[in-house]
Amino acid sequence: LMAPSAPTPASPVPLRADLLTVKEVAVILDVHAQTVRRLIAERKLKAVRVGRLVKVRRVALAEYYRNNES
Repeated sequence: LMAPSAPTPASPVPLRADLLTVKEVAVILDVHAQTVRRLIAERKLKAVRVGRLVKVRRVALAEYYRNNES
């Protein structure tokens, strides 16, 4: 018989793969980073703090994009 293996993590992808920097979001939206910061401050784009950094979840960016398509 084989010994039971250690439990595997629920997600093999690092959690930070889901998070984008303000600069990355700016490139995706084709706007200035300050515009992204303004959208976050106005609560039009959801963001999370990771220590001192501000990150945007890919899901939140997709939601913002869906809600603001022209």
